[in-house]
Amino acid sequence: MQRIEISDGINLGYIEQKKFKTNFFKVCFCMNLDEGLPTRLSLLAGVLMRASKNYPGISEINNRLDYLYDMNVSSGTYKRGEKLYFSYECDFIKDEFLPNGEKLLDEALGMFEELVFNPFLTDGGFDKKILDSEKTELENSIKSIINYKNAYVKEKCIEALCEGEKYSINEQGKLEEIPEIDEKSLYEFYKWMLESARVEIMFVGEADVQKLADDFKRIFTQNTSRTPEMINETYITGDVKEKVCEKTEKMQVNQGKLALGFRTGVGVTDKDCTAMSLFAEIFGGSPMSKLFMNVREKLSLCYYCRASLDSYKGIMLVLSGIQSKNRDKSFEAIMKELSDIQSGKVTADEFEAAKLSLVNSYKTLDDSPAALSAWYVSRIMTGSFENPGQIVERIKNTTLKEVIEASKKVKLDTVYFLEGEDGEVQA
Repeated sequence: MQRIEISDGINLGYIEQKKFKTNFFKVCFCMNLDEGLPTRLSLLAGVLMRASKNYPGISEINNRLDYLYDMNVSSGTYKRGEKLYFSYECDFIKDEFLPNGEKLLDEALGMFEELVFNPFLTDGGFDKKILDSEKTELENSIKSIINYKNAYVKEKCIEALCEGEKYSINEQGKLEEIPEIDEKSLYEFYKWMLESARVEIMFVGEADVQKLADDFKRIFTQNTSRTPEMINETYITGDVKEKVCEKTEKMQVNQGKLALGFRTGVGVTDKDCTAMSLFAEIFGGSPMSKLFMNVREKLSLCYYCRASLDSYKGIMLVLSGIQSKNRDKSFEAIMKELSDIQSGKVTADEFEAAKLSLVNSYKTLDDSPAALSAWYVSRIMTGSFENPGQIVERIKNTTLKEVIEASKKVKLDTVYFLEGEDGEVQA
């Protein structure tokens, strides 16, 4: 990756990629996660894609994108650790594949400038009708999580695990904050984001990188005055609770959901992060893992059982679907697999299978410009400038002893159980 500082708080990462017929770029506005920000950012992401000064409706935007050889643009929000991101993404055909010698990169940058910096305004704020529509969409989205039990239990476990920490804030926002946001207050927040957020731009494809940097610099310089705020690049992990937090919720479901929240104390820039990643893979990260092979297949205690590591926070979740009557048996079986790894009960085949699985996951990043860009931005925001190839080499060189030592840092903090009730059930 070639990296260019465009101006204070704005950087461009360029990855030359010739195997695709399209170019891709992602512009991320990065800020520290805090109360109130996710709700406003979620609304803003929707409002900006609905209309602009020169394209005052979604149909006009879509017609323009269709004319530009079906150019794809999108916006979204997400969190990584205690950081919050607003992203704008664009995917478009490379100039060499166009029939009439058009310069589609210029058009793509023009659409970015139009949609992000020239919003559709009325009376000094965003359009009320558009904002009200996005409010309804956001309300429905937040409320609908209860219908997706896996996502619901994961969110509830994180809330309990990280209670009192910024990471517990839902990345979509909060229902009670939506009515408080109006057209003018959201517009003021929008201006603050343009002026204050750190900006990371990733381009994957082929372009004159210096011209690209100059074009982005012009766009930002002409449209906003920048006073970027400091971003905390270190990951923030909390302390393990003195007593394991156990919460049970009853609901009419046909499948109990058991979620275990662990503290690892290991972040993405720590020297034993790779060993911790391999531990999570052996424990429950693939169909060859101990949780899958033993708890699910051999003992038949779970419909599914998997572990997911969040190195941007230093936590790990184990999520499983079970018969409610098997809650204790499932818990004990999961904890036994953890204890076995910590005591060194890992075979050479299990270790090599975990290495292969993890290496392949990094190699597949190269097949998706969007995934590759997101990976780089998240790493850069922790102060790391490694590439996937360097991580792969670290995986290959990590020893089983290092993995076992890393596993001993994993401590159970929270148990969240969604218990099924008798009667009519939902999935």
